[in-house]
Amino acid sequence: MELSLTNIGNSKGVILPKTLIRQFGFKDQIHVELTDRGIVLTPAVVPSAHPRAGWAEQIEKAIAADPQALEVEDPEWLEVWDDDVTEDWTWDGAPDEKATSK
Repeated sequence: MELSLTNIGNSKGVILPKTLIRQFGFKDQIHVELTDRGIVLTPAVVPSAHPRAGWAEQIEKAIAADPQALEVEDPEWLEVWDDDVTEDWTWDGAPDEKATSK
């Protein structure tokens, strides 16, 4: 399919036919990827109502790319935690005694 470039102010744009917009699920925003062969347009990723949506897949990709990455401990991260810090934590949702006794 060939489309014409349209003047939009000092820029140029392409008007996509309604059928393409529906077919590919384009909404208000699109993702533009520049490749050696040209420009690829895909629907923009809309933030999910689930903050961790897609994390499992991303972790699997990261592990596949570097399987040994999880075998290396980060000493800086491990030193952050101190056993004394947990004394102020409440686990059952009950109010902290220190906070209520003030």
